[in-house]
Amino acid sequence: KRLNIESPVKISEPLRLKGADMWRKWQGLTEAQDRLHDTVTICLVGKYTNLQDSYASVVKSLEHASLNCHKKLIMSWVEASDLEPETRISNPVKYHEAWQSLCTAQGILVPGGFGNRGVEGKIAAAKWAREHKIPYLGICLGLQIAVIEFARNVCGMADANSIEVDENTPTTVVVF
Repeated sequence: KRLNIESPVKISEPLRLKGADMWRKWQGLTEAQDRLHDTVTICLVGKYTNLQDSYASVVKSLEHASLNCHKKLIMSWVEASDLEPETRISNPVKYHEAWQSLCTAQGILVPGGFGNRGVEGKIAAAKWAREHKIPYLGICLGLQIAVIEFARNVCGMADANSIEVDENTPTTVVVF
């Protein structure tokens, strides 16, 4: 059966929704998105930034949160390894572009991931956020990154690491 989505009553009946009030609220939110002028820029620092669908649930969550705050979301995508000193030598343009995106963001998000590629770049992003009081959200590995950064740069544990990143780390600050 084809639904007429223009009518909140007709769509709410087959979905067994109680009244059209919820539909009107949803419609109001989506229409408001087109009229937003205030923006918020969030920099996502990850390993799979050229496959942005890898972070679809994170992006959708940010979009909904920004709508609730009456802000239009602007995402900047930074490949974590582009923040590392090696990239400064091998590709200075990419390195400076990555740091420009990070430094101009109003919030930094480091999502989950696996393996150690890009970990030092993520740690650099967490350090920037902490030192410049930029809101930082670490999800899964991203939270481990924040713990590692704090242990290294605040607690003086220079070789601190997570067992997930380096199972032979001499100074373990995150274990399973």
